[in-house]
Amino acid sequence: MGFYSPEDELNTFPDQFVELYTARGLALQDPLMRWTFTNHGALRWSAIDLPDPLGVMARYRQYGMRYGATICLVGRGAVPKKSFGIFARADREFTDAEIIDLRELLTALHVNEPQTLTESQVEVLRMLSTGMRYKQMAYALGISESAVKA
Repeated sequence: MGFYSPEDELNTFPDQFVELYTARGLALQDPLMRWTFTNHGALRWSAIDLPDPLGVMARYRQYGMRYGATICLVGRGAVPKKSFGIFARADREFTDAEIIDLRELLTALHVNEPQTLTESQVEVLRMLSTGMRYKQMAYALGISESAVKA
C-alpha cells in the first residue's frame, strides 16, 4: 500500500463476499483493516478488540471464514509503504508456525524501499511534461533518443 491506496492486490476470498464487501464499502468499518492502519506485526482475529458496528466479522464467518490472522509490515524510507495480509480459514485458529510462514511469504512480496528516479530520469519527465519531443529532449540532454525513451 502506498499513500492510502493499494499498489497491488491478491484476493482469494469468496467472490460473493468480495462483491458484498465492496458494494457496501465495508473496508472502512472492517476491524481487521482498521488494525492494519494503526499497527504492525501479526495478530489472530480472535485477539482484535475493535468496535464492529456494521458486523463485518459476522460477514466473514457467514462466508466460512471463521478464524484468521492479520499481518502488517511497514517498510523503511521517507514515505514507508505498508504491506498487509488478511488470512482466513474455516476449521481452526492458525498456529504460531503457520503465522510465521504467512509473515515470511508476505515479507517476500513486500517492497521495503521506495523506488527513486535518477536526476536524468526526472529531467526527462519534466521535459516530457512540457510537451517536448524525444528528439528535442535527446538533443538538449546530449543523449540518444533511445536513452530518452528508456
